[in-house]
Amino acid sequence: VLFMASVASWYGLGRIVLRLIGCRPDTLLEIWVSSVAVGMVCYSILVLGLGLVGFLYPGTLIVLLGLCILLGLGQLPHEIRADCLGLLNSWRRRTQETAAPDLFRLLIPALVGLYFVLFLVGNLTPPTGPDDLYYHLTSIKRFAESHRVMFMPDLDHSNLPMSAEMLCLQGMVFGSKYIFGGLVNLLYVTLLMG
Repeated sequence: VLFMASVASWYGLGRIVLRLIGCRPDTLLEIWVSSVAVGMVCYSILVLGLGLVGFLYPGTLIVLLGLCILLGLGQLPHEIRADCLGLLNSWRRRTQETAAPDLFRLLIPALVGLYFVLFLVGNLTPPTGPDDLYYHLTSIKRFAESHRVMFMPDLDHSNLPMSAEMLCLQGMVFGSKYIFGGLVNLLYVTLLMG
């Protein structure tokens, strides 16, 4: 539920930012990839800002999620409706094709799907790499426990939190140690493939 709400807020925030900078993606895929990617970056900056002022609490993050969803999705209902109708029409056209699909068109999606299943399983298992255990997870766990982003002299890179870590920090504030971070990583790879 948290991940779905987060994706909706990233999409909504990204749509607002793209509209403000005058960027109009052409295809449905470009719209979704651009909106979610830009929204993830902007949202991670907002989480970092909340952390710097010491407001990393579940209630604060729920308000931030809700505002991003309401502002982004509430401001653009006609565009989102057009996106969904375009996707539905595209799906209908593809299902009405009478030509028999060739093996290549079936094999590539099956291989990509298998890759995503394996990637998902790998990302949802607890990390064991030294970089993850020493820096990435340790820093954000301590940020979540102290409800703020702060310098920690005993962790070398704690003064350089990255946007992916801020998104995983949200999951840790809500009590998800690994699952939310794994889903964020999967979404990053999906966006890169888009």
